[in-house]
Amino acid sequence: MKVGLFFGSFNPIHNGHLIIANKMYEAGGFEEVWFVPSPLNPFKEQKDLLPFENRLKMIKKVIKHHPHLKVNPIENELSIPSYTIHTLEYLQKEHENITFHIIMGTDILTDFHRWKDHEKILQLTELHIYNRNIDTDKKLFESGKIHHHQLPLLDISSTSIRASIKAGKSVIGEIDSKVYKQILRHQWYL
Repeated sequence: MKVGLFFGSFNPIHNGHLIIANKMYEAGGFEEVWFVPSPLNPFKEQKDLLPFENRLKMIKKVIKHHPHLKVNPIENELSIPSYTIHTLEYLQKEHENITFHIIMGTDILTDFHRWKDHEKILQLTELHIYNRNIDTDKKLFESGKIHHHQLPLLDISSTSIRASIKAGKSVIGEIDSKVYKQILRHQWYL
C-alpha cells in the first residue's frame, strides 16, 4: 500500500489543505493520504497554536466524507519537538506493509536541508512536492527521490485565516463551514 504523509500544524485546517490532499492523492498515485498534525513544529512560532486535540477534531470533521483521507495523531505520542525522521521510522516499523511518501510544498522544500536527518529521510522515502509560488533549485529533483507535481496554485494559509478571524473578517470559502462555526463558538484565534 502506498500512503502519502501530509505533515503540518493545521492551525486551522483549511480548504487549501483539503484540495492539496485530494490532488496529491491522485497525482502521487496514493491509496490513502494521512494528515499528520504536529503538536509542536520546531520551525514555527507557537503563538496562537490551538491545543493538539482541538486541531485533531477539526481535521476529523473536514475529512469525514473523504474515505481516502485519514488522520494519524502519532506525533502527539512521540517526543516533542516533532521530528519527521522519528515519525517516519516509527510508522515504518508499525506498518511494514505500507510504503510511506512525504507530501510538502516548495516553500518547505527550500528549508528541507535544515530538517533533522534530512539525508536519512531521503534514504527511507520519497518526497512529493506541490508548487507554492516559490522558486526551487531544479537540481533537487535530479535524485529521483523528489517528485514535483503541478497543482493549482492556492493562496490560502492558516496564518492569514487566523489574522482574518482576529480582525473580524469572514473566512467563508477558505475553511469548512462546520470548522468555522466551531472556531467562532469557542472564540479561537480572537
